[in-house]
Amino acid sequence: MLGPKKKLEDIQKYYRETQDSGFTCIIYGEAGCGKTHLLTTAKRPLLVFCLDPRGATTIEQVAPEAIASGDIILDRRWEEAGKDTYVKFHQELTELYKAGVFSEVKTVAVDSFSGLNDSLLAWLKSKRKADDVHGTPPDGAGYGQLQIQDWGKFAESCTKTISKLMALPCDVIITAHVEHDKDDTTGEFISSLSVEGKKMKTRLPNLISEVYRLEQAGQPDKPRKLWTTRNNRYRAKSRLGLPNIIENPDLGEIQDKARDFANKARANKQQGG
Repeated sequence: MLGPKKKLEDIQKYYRETQDSGFTCIIYGEAGCGKTHLLTTAKRPLLVFCLDPRGATTIEQVAPEAIASGDIILDRRWEEAGKDTYVKFHQELTELYKAGVFSEVKTVAVDSFSGLNDSLLAWLKSKRKADDVHGTPPDGAGYGQLQIQDWGKFAESCTKTISKLMALPCDVIITAHVEHDKDDTTGEFISSLSVEGKKMKTRLPNLISEVYRLEQAGQPDKPRKLWTTRNNRYRAKSRLGLPNIIENPDLGEIQDKARDFANKARANKQQGG
């Protein structure tokens, strides 16, 4: 049995290993607003897990030289949300981590969380169908229809994968689609990132340090706007002291600011300690 001193040492060791975790961010917005395009401004080498069908096309058009040189690596194995895609993707994260791949890149991007959602749902539905074949669906439930316990499994699995991504030894950026919720008090609609399941809708933003809303202003030639703090229209958050709105955002610059923020916080702790 571990003594109190050894337990405290283990806690301190875990703190030291995790306090230098990189910049973690989720960027959500309407389809076509430029989320995937924005990923090309991130620090390189950049490894992009493509979980949306044909989502890599944008990067191939915008940054062909970076792809050819290896500064941007596109992993397109996950574009189709098959029944085994989620499990294989989760396993691959573990294998790549053990192989030290994530220490060789500056940024990992997941494009998109919505694609990850779809893959996870496809896996759970295939399991539910298999269970229904060998048993009787609950009263009133259709064949292969997800049940309450399945949604609990969804939240558990999703949390596990996101936590694994957040613990990588590099910066992690995730894109997501948007949904519009009606405020029961004001009657106005508020934009937030699209998440399946009530539990994950409240849990996901707490797993990631930065949540931004990307907006394309009207015409294609107008600058994109990145909202970094919440207002009466968008849900967003940041701890980096960024402007409320960033026009023509550059992820590399934001990543530098995040690193400066972490270094200052670390210096203040050392002075205080």
